[in-house]
Amino acid sequence: AALVNQVGHHLDTAFGAADILVWCEGGKEAGEAVHHLVNGEPHALEVDAPTVLLAKTVAKGRQPRFFRSQAELSEFYRSKGWKMSDLVPRACMAVPLEVGDGLTGALLVQDFRHARQFSAENFDLLKSIAAPLSVAITNAQLYTGTRRRTSELAEASDKAQRALQEAEQANQAKTRFLATMSHEIRTPLNGIIGMTSMLMENNLNNDQMAIIEIIRTSAETLSALINDILDLSKIESGRLELEHHPFNLHECMEAALNLQVPRAMERGLDLAYFIEPGTPEFIAGDIARLRQVMVNLLSNGLKFTERGGVFLKVWEELLPDETALLPDRAQLHFSVSDTGIGIPPEKMSGLF
Repeated sequence: AALVNQVGHHLDTAFGAADILVWCEGGKEAGEAVHHLVNGEPHALEVDAPTVLLAKTVAKGRQPRFFRSQAELSEFYRSKGWKMSDLVPRACMAVPLEVGDGLTGALLVQDFRHARQFSAENFDLLKSIAAPLSVAITNAQLYTGTRRRTSELAEASDKAQRALQEAEQANQAKTRFLATMSHEIRTPLNGIIGMTSMLMENNLNNDQMAIIEIIRTSAETLSALINDILDLSKIESGRLELEHHPFNLHECMEAALNLQVPRAMERGLDLAYFIEPGTPEFIAGDIARLRQVMVNLLSNGLKFTERGGVFLKVWEELLPDETALLPDRAQLHFSVSDTGIGIPPEKMSGLF
């Protein structure tokens, strides 16, 4: 609009015409635009006004029009079947515009006061103005579109940032809740595990010992499940940290198997482990996480095995790009195999 106002002022000065109209075809992001100035002031027009229809005709036909008198213009209106008002310009010049993206437009300069107000030289001058005006309008549209898209992107970015912050806050709240609940549940569970361990040191018959063992195993299983839930929350929030402390590999593997012995005995399955000779007895790492992984794998193997058993094997293998075992670093391979139904190949990718 500001560009059209400036152009209107210069055209009024150049041609002595007080009525200027610029029409631009609508694109994907905006509808058609009509800018009508009378004596430098915006003036509304109906979309089916003859002047607007003339602008559309010139734009789509891409042919300039020069009407020297009111009679010529009225005849043209009647030939198109357009409804005429009492006010018909006494002279009119119209030239097509190219406003970018293959869209068209038109510039009309009209005079309602004098017939034959415009000369052929005026018409040629207006046609020469059309090209730079088209470029100016295109640039203005690009600038406006860029500002609008920049604003939309900034708004979308703000919304995404707010959504991310809300998600992080919700995740932190969930982590705090899980940590609190796990602590509250662990306290009585530790009491149950401790009391059952003390009971097992007394003189109990076989039935009593079996009952106490089931209670302790169930409590330990529930405690491990709580740890799994808390670890999952830490992994989701990116705050899970692995410890690095020396521990006995044999004791770690035996502890993992001992947690699954009652279940194996209940199902009548074999459960064993083997650590190949030469495998380091003491290693540094996170014993709790390693034991937890082994418990999960052994538990899953027992779950889907009806006959036979589950076997855990551990051995040391060469580090990448190494040709011999190193005394200060080791890469261990843990393998859990079972005689169960197995896993279909198409589901393997969803496990690891």
